Amino acid sequence: MPLRLSLRTQLLALNLLLLAGAAFLVVRGYQSVYLGAVVDNVQRQSQDTGRMLNLVAAPALIAGDDAMLGTVLDELLAGDDDIGGLNYVLIGREDGTPVLQAGAAPQPLPAPDTEVGEAVWRGLVHMRQAILLPGNEVGFLQFGFSTRDLLAATRRASRQALLGMLLALVLVGGAVFAIGLRISRRIEALTAA
Repeated sequence: MPLRLSLRTQLLALNLLLLAGAAFLVVRGYQSVYLGAVVDNVQRQSQDTGRMLNLVAAPALIAGDDAMLGTVLDELLAGDDDIGGLNYVLIGREDGTPVLQAGAAPQPLPAPDTEVGEAVWRGLVHMRQAILLPGNEVGFLQFGFSTRDLLAATRRASRQALLGMLLALVLVGGAVFAIGLRISRRIEALTAA
C-alpha cells in the first residue's frame, strides 16, 4: 500500500528540502571562500618567510658566520611544532650537498611544491629558492612551512558553520511546521463551519 501524505506534510517536506538545499549552498560557498583565503594566506606567508630567510642567510654565509646563522635559524624554529609555521630550513649547494640545516628536514629532501593549494592540505608546504653562497656560488634555500594550525582552524570554522546552518534549519523547519499546522487548523475550522 503506497504511503499517502497529506498536503500539509508534503508542503512541510518541500520547505525542509528547500531550506536544506539553501543551507548546503551557503555552507559550501562559505567554505570555498574561506579555503581560498587560507591558501592565499599560506602562499603569501611562505613567500615572505623565504625572503626573510634569504635576507638573513645570504650575508651570514658570505661572511662565513655559519655558527651565528645556525643559532638564528634554531631560534626561528624553536617553539611548539604543533602550532604550525616554519618547520625546517636547509641550505645546500646546487648539487644537493647540505651546507647548513636547522630543524628536521625530511630525508630524502622532497621536491619543492609548485601547487601551494594542494600542499596546504598535506600539512607541510616545501618551498625552495636560490641563495648566494660564498665564492659567488648559487645554492638553494629550502624550508618547510607547516599548515597544521590553519587546517585545524579551517575544520573548526567549517564545523561551526555547518552546526549553525543545521540549527537554523531546525528552527525554521519548526516555525514552518507550526505555521502550517495553525493555518491547516483554521482551514479545517472554516470548512467544518
